Amino acid sequence: MSTTFNGSVAQADFSTRMDTLKQLAQMTGFRLPSTIVPEGESLIPYGEERCRALKDEIYALPTVAEAAERLRIIRAEQRPVDSQVLIADLTMRPDDGGLAGRTCDPAKRALSYTSTAFAQAASFVKPQSVSGGFASTLLALPPKIRADAFNHFAETAVRSDEREVVLRSVLRPQQSGSAVVLRRGLDAVVSTRYTAIEDHDLISGLGVALPDGARVRVTQTEGRSDMEILWPAMSREIKVGDAVLIALHIWNSQNKGYSIRLAPKLLRCLCLNFTTAWSDGGDEEVTIRHMGEAASKFRAALRSALDKIEPFVRAFADAYSQPFPAEAKTRGEIVSRLVRKLELPASFGQTVISSWDMDGTRSAGDTLAGLSNAMTRAAQDQTMERAAVIEDAAGRIVAQGWSALF
Repeated sequence: MSTTFNGSVAQADFSTRMDTLKQLAQMTGFRLPSTIVPEGESLIPYGEERCRALKDEIYALPTVAEAAERLRIIRAEQRPVDSQVLIADLTMRPDDGGLAGRTCDPAKRALSYTSTAFAQAASFVKPQSVSGGFASTLLALPPKIRADAFNHFAETAVRSDEREVVLRSVLRPQQSGSAVVLRRGLDAVVSTRYTAIEDHDLISGLGVALPDGARVRVTQTEGRSDMEILWPAMSREIKVGDAVLIALHIWNSQNKGYSIRLAPKLLRCLCLNFTTAWSDGGDEEVTIRHMGEAASKFRAALRSALDKIEPFVRAFADAYSQPFPAEAKTRGEIVSRLVRKLELPASFGQTVISSWDMDGTRSAGDTLAGLSNAMTRAAQDQTMERAAVIEDAAGRIVAQGWSALF
């Protein structure tokens, strides 16, 4: 399939274009959440966050240039719009709970919103006497009562406040009877200092900085994109029959929910486990706020991340020859210390133990690498956010050795 719409598809109806986009996404490793807005409701529901398990074929993933172009197409279909309004002009409609400006044409439907966008809007009107739970309490109310409460606090909060905010909205598919129609929904309510960086802009220039053969896998959830860049041309065999690919994990957000984050990683080909490349010389993960020169800071962070990968590959290989320490001679003792050190639930510790020998005869056995691999194996059933924390801990253990636990 071409990376751009041909003439017939570009002029087709919305349903046909969406079917084409979904096929394009599925064929190239993109995973998109369902974002159907129920008719007559303003809160956009999202399903549970996808698990971390990686099942795509790496070599079938798109190149960096292809991924950037396809992300651009998908984003263009959403037609994002930023509208700058006074907080005093932000009001909620009682019929469906939608948000709109006070001067908006009454014939136009108010904006639906994600829970994140509503929480951000509520934060601008929340009274100082309320410490927490303001947005969730309002969302639990019927639309009319919610609107009365929101508008009351908005009017009270902005009498002496002329600050402006930016409403970030996109088009979303909505089921209306048997038809699928477009409805503009609110993704974020942010300050005017917020600098939005689109996914396709973030990775479009990476191709020149990476070795040939780099591939991209993208997972998108509410307001967040996880982009994993891997390059098969730089695989390393750390043990006979067990090679690793070098990878970069990039997080981005269009709704202020996450900063731009970048972490170098390794991917074991044997079991498709990610391990964060950690080093004592600096942070293994770089976080960049969506403010000011975020794009240039990201490029500098990329160069730093690439410098950490090769030393970590050597440390990872050495971990296969590091047996259990004198302080703990069994897997149970090791995992017990791990659970206490990282404040993990005991149930996850049991999952680590049961994951230890999943590689069969290619298991790293009772070594430092065995623990690290078992951790990242167990992380595959976690959400992407939780898995990233475990992968980071596994990399720290590889880099610091048993001293990370004792």
